[in-house]
Amino acid sequence: MNNLTRQFIDQYDREHPDFASHYCPVADLYDADLDMFHIEEVQDEYEEFKGAINER
Repeated sequence: MNNLTRQFIDQYDREHPDFASHYCPVADLYDADLDMFHIEEVQDEYEEFKGAINER
C-alpha cells in the first residue's frame, strides 16, 4: 500500500468513524493490484482525494 492510499484511509477513518464497526476496516477493502476499493462509495471518495492531491 502506498503512502497516498494510507493517507486516504487515515482520513476516511477520521471522517467516518462508524464505518469499520458497521462493515469492516476500510483497509480491508483496498485492492493494491487494481489501486481501488471494492465499495463504490469509498472508491469515489478515494478518486476525489487523489484528484485533490494531484491539483496541489
